[in-house]
Amino acid sequence: MYVKKISMMRKKIVNFKCLYLDPSIEAPFDIFKNGLHDSDKKASWFNHLVESDAEITMLNDSDVLVRVLGVTFCNTDISEIISRGSRAGQVGRRQGKIFLGHEVVGEIVEKGKDVTGIRDGDRVCIGDFNTCRSFNILPECENCSNGRGVICTQKHLRKFNANSYGGFSEYMVRSQYQVVKIDRTIDNATACLIEPAAIAHHCYRLIRRNNVQNVLIFGCGTIGIILLRILKFHLGDTVTVDCISENDNHQKQAKLSGSNFVSNNLDSLRRDYFGNFLDNTGASKGGYDVIVDFVGNSLSVNYLSNIVRAGGMFLELAFPKEDLNFNIDTIVRNEIKFIGVHGYQGGKNLGENDFHSVIRLISSGEILVGDLISRRANFSNIRQDLISECIGKINGINNHGGFRVFAG
Repeated sequence: MYVKKISMMRKKIVNFKCLYLDPSIEAPFDIFKNGLHDSDKKASWFNHLVESDAEITMLNDSDVLVRVLGVTFCNTDISEIISRGSRAGQVGRRQGKIFLGHEVVGEIVEKGKDVTGIRDGDRVCIGDFNTCRSFNILPECENCSNGRGVICTQKHLRKFNANSYGGFSEYMVRSQYQVVKIDRTIDNATACLIEPAAIAHHCYRLIRRNNVQNVLIFGCGTIGIILLRILKFHLGDTVTVDCISENDNHQKQAKLSGSNFVSNNLDSLRRDYFGNFLDNTGASKGGYDVIVDFVGNSLSVNYLSNIVRAGGMFLELAFPKEDLNFNIDTIVRNEIKFIGVHGYQGGKNLGENDFHSVIRLISSGEILVGDLISRRANFSNIRQDLISECIGKINGINNHGGFRVFAG
């Protein structure tokens, strides 16, 4: 391992607000049994979502201090709060406090003495580009050397700094290998969507290698709509993209973004459209070249795998809430490429760097993502707004358009 060196800061950052999850705090009642309709219970159940004063007094030599300018609420964050941090424990991540908020834009206010290529005042967003270097792990794994730090093979060796904080805090500390500079022409709300857009762009790069003519996006939310727009921008009318979502606003944006067929359920797809893959005798002519699934339950995986053409591709981006009853027979017999997608690629090869690609697309105006901010919140009230989002999800109530909430 590298030996960490510490830089003394020019000015200590004290008495700023930080927000974190404490999984050790027990729930006062069963939320799923009793619900959250009583206003007095709303706040008490979220006793594990803690807001407190914090300070940062020292930096590692390769770290940067970031003042948070804005953050969006990812579904992963909301699910983590509702599960009281249990998912983090299930996948072997760190114990203790959990600092959420990764779709974030910030400003560099100080840097360690070994940091290069970044100046105070630079605006940055955050990504897992090289986990080995970020956490001082040697030797560097192959995935990190290729910019795939999100799937680092040595994550189990990470030692987290208790004072790193996250995007739901006013300040945070990150390694220089976790930040990327962004164009001044990109506003803060749009900048927060660079990270999810990078995931969409990574999907696009996988799809374009498959000689694709038709794609189905199932569960077409924020990342799905951005993927649709990237596909249509790069491939135009050579590809048809169909979208399924229960959310009316998702359907509206899919239509506006160039989707060929939009529906709210699989039954309508089967009834109204899948006949396009049958000849006049009713025999199958194949299926979708690529299916992208953002839902990830037994129904979606098993049904959708039956409408991918032989030799086609199935991209799975969801984290299932329960074990799947998965029929692998179709996958094997039809030699379907079943690929899990968890993140993006960074690294020195800019042609395969999803962050740099989407920053260029957004700053040039070739791809629009800012309209996928469906509600704006005040950063000073972020805990209450997160609680409101969680309550809405638990009670099945959507208080806005179904895309991202931006707090800035």
